[in-house]
Amino acid sequence: MGSFTLDLINGQVDDPALFGSMLGGGCDGTLAQYRAFPAHGLVAVPEKYSFEEAATLPCAPVTAYNALFGGLAPIKPGAWVVLQGTGGVSVIGAQMVVAAGGNAIVTSSSDEKLQKVKDHINNSHNHGGAGRLYTINYKKHPDWDKEVLRLTKNGRGADKVLEIGGPGTLEKSFACLRQGGEVDE
Repeated sequence: MGSFTLDLINGQVDDPALFGSMLGGGCDGTLAQYRAFPAHGLVAVPEKYSFEEAATLPCAPVTAYNALFGGLAPIKPGAWVVLQGTGGVSVIGAQMVVAAGGNAIVTSSSDEKLQKVKDHINNSHNHGGAGRLYTINYKKHPDWDKEVLRLTKNGRGADKVLEIGGPGTLEKSFACLRQGGEVDE
């Protein structure tokens, strides 16, 4: 399967020239019957994954994984992580947090979507960790940052917020962080 940034061999996307090799961004994506790739831009499909399952891996899961486990402060068991919305990055991120023994807090304006996230994570085949999932409907709790502080016991705050960049979220993301926590995007 193709990696998301074909010419990124290792490290960070810190060279502007790399943006030209991002699938569906700087170069053609993968919605095609046939597509040529440079050999260095391909990785093996994980065992037991269908082609459909493998096709979901290069973008949302890699983004979530890097935000959660890369960088200066990878999450550890017991960590509190806020994931905004019910899109692919947040849902797979919540699944990773719970599987790693952390506490995922997913926000959404829809109770129906939050229930789907709960069902997905509870029925997931890789839910091996001792983590927990919490949800916050930000329409019912417009000050969702205060709800995060309440959930994290004694106002401790989240270790990490996966900032998706919706209107008015950045200020609340910082407000619900613990001392030394980080916001990733």
